[in-house]
Amino acid sequence: MQDRFLPARKFGGKRFVVSHLSQNDVVDICLPTDLHRATALQAFAAGKHVFCEKPIALSTEDAMVMTEAALLADRQLMVGHCIRFWPEYVELKRMVDSGEQATASLSCVLAEIESARSGEY
Repeated sequence: MQDRFLPARKFGGKRFVVSHLSQNDVVDICLPTDLHRATALQAFAAGKHVFCEKPIALSTEDAMVMTEAALLADRQLMVGHCIRFWPEYVELKRMVDSGEQATASLSCVLAEIESARSGEY
């Protein structure tokens, strides 16, 4: 079985338990996506806020469980969709909210699926 954490270990990374982070208020989850749910649930159980790198989860069910856990723990869950905080997007939201701009649309250019899967994008 391949050691998924080998790259982190090469640079001194260590496995830790969220509840040991008593001095921290927030846990930033920068792990493979399939570990987001379990790690977030540990963090909420330890009374921590969670900043989760995108995507939030592999399934809608996992995302909903994480959201519910945040609500039950009275903690914040934020997903790293940083683009929404870029000045251009903040201004566009202000314009739509004020009625100055009736609608907004966004165009994205995506790499071909096969190129994206192979890492050649």
